[in-house]
Amino acid sequence: MIDPVYYQTWFTVVDQAKNKYGWHIPLYVEQYLSVVLANYTDKPDWQPDPSWAESLLSIQSAAAAKVLGDQALFAAAVFPTFLEYKGLTEKYFYDIGSISYKRASTINYALFETLSENFEFLSQCLRRAVHDNNQLQYINKSSSS
Repeated sequence: MIDPVYYQTWFTVVDQAKNKYGWHIPLYVEQYLSVVLANYTDKPDWQPDPSWAESLLSIQSAAAAKVLGDQALFAAAVFPTFLEYKGLTEKYFYDIGSISYKRASTINYALFETLSENFEFLSQCLRRAVHDNNQLQYINKSSSS
């Protein structure tokens, strides 16, 4: 289950960046991006196992494709230097994410087609929202209680 504090924090970060930079992102996509960020906020094991490529090649279901797309989106947006450290290019993650979300489109065609077709743009938007936000310090769960 998604922690509502994480979700609200990420939604605010994404929404403020969207308004600041004039991005045109539909609300349902903005909400989904916030869910992805919230879902992986406190998960130390956010990478696929086995490797990214092996996971892509072994996708057996739309649900598995969705998870891999989410992981690629999270990695490209939140940990861009991790990609470089591992010797992987941004395009590698854009391709994995786009292909994965395309395969997940049977879950929700409008959402996952939009994510697939705009994966590069959306991951760059999230990266900017996350890394250019001087006000994002940490999520204090006790302050919302």
